[in-house]
Amino acid sequence: MPRIPLGFWAASGAGGTTGGASYELISTTILGATTSTITFSSIPSTYKHLQIRFALVGSGASADRDVLFRLNGDTASNYSVHSLTASGAGAPSSGGNGSQLYIKLLGAVFGIQTIPTAGYIDVLDYASTSKNKTIKTLIGQVQNSSSSSELSLLSGSWMNTATVTSFTLFMNTATFSIGNRVSLYGIKG
Repeated sequence: MPRIPLGFWAASGAGGTTGGASYELISTTILGATTSTITFSSIPSTYKHLQIRFALVGSGASADRDVLFRLNGDTASNYSVHSLTASGAGAPSSGGNGSQLYIKLLGAVFGIQTIPTAGYIDVLDYASTSKNKTIKTLIGQVQNSSSSSELSLLSGSWMNTATVTSFTLFMNTATFSIGNRVSLYGIKG
């Protein structure tokens, strides 16, 4: 698989070949039709960490367009999350437990369904069988005004020591739009 030098991602500490780590593309999905789920399965256990990069837009009439994700199809309440979101309206934070982790699909929340939310999700030590999995996410979107643009940092955990073999992004009441792109990278290091 090709090694990818990644400019912005390397500068932000999230990709490239900095610090002795290198990123290898495992798979990319570009949607040719709307769908409510995107799954990467049969993930090889040969990397140190995983990174999922995305540019997502939601479609549908629902006001609830948050993107959720699960590891290994686990639907039990084995996830925890903490978030910090900054916008022109302030910097709220939240936390909680549940049956999935989430990524806020910002454009749809503000009624704009053409501007993608871009970011990445890191799943640390995903192949380890001796500890729970730690997840960190950075997402952002520029909107039509400074008060509706947002940047969110999320951290979470999956309270399970199993090796991660599949990763699913999904929406409960809306769909991912045609042309959405999600890539899965393995991080050596």
